[in-house]
Amino acid sequence: MIEFLAEVQDIDIIYKPKNKIIINERTGTIIAGIGIKIKPIVMTHGDITIKIKEQDILSKPAGSMVIDDDLIIGLNENEIYTKNGTTTVANLVRSLQKLGATPKDIISILETMKIAGSIAADLEII
Repeated sequence: MIEFLAEVQDIDIIYKPKNKIIINERTGTIIAGIGIKIKPIVMTHGDITIKIKEQDILSKPAGSMVIDDDLIIGLNENEIYTKNGTTTVANLVRSLQKLGATPKDIISILETMKIAGSIAADLEII
């Protein structure tokens, strides 16, 4: 028994927590991990059209708003431009807020993206 326990103690286990987005619809609160990736997608919700395009070099169309080195919002066309591998839920929510989306709109968009398979994280609505 002692030899067995000594063997078990030496086992390395790689644990990766599951990504989760928690939404409180009553208050409009959205909690998400920083690194939850979003696959490129084009969708429309009401008068908001979202085109997530990943590019190696970010283009800066006329009338665009530079958020940071990895994220640019094209205000004229409601497009979100990101560098390859940097499109996250946190960037999307921040961009939608800059575009004037309400918390209800953002929640609906995240739910639809989850159903479409663009977000791989679990979505929990409380």
